[in-house]
Amino acid sequence: MDKVRSYKAREYALYKGENYLGEGTIRQLSERFGYTIKTLQWYNCIAAKRRFEKTSKNNHVFLIPLNDDE
Repeated sequence: MDKVRSYKAREYALYKGENYLGEGTIRQLSERFGYTIKTLQWYNCIAAKRRFEKTSKNNHVFLIPLNDDE
């Protein structure tokens, strides 16, 4: 059960391209910036990162874990 709590409490920095938008949990970022929780979770998955690497646009939204102690 501790892993579930630590996952929900994990904080991220949210970027759009090279622009820093803010930081917080996925729920907090969702409420603050209007993204759905599912969308933010997808931005954090490996498939999204691979897809963004293949394109040359610099305006993709992505998350960087801040307290990734594992």
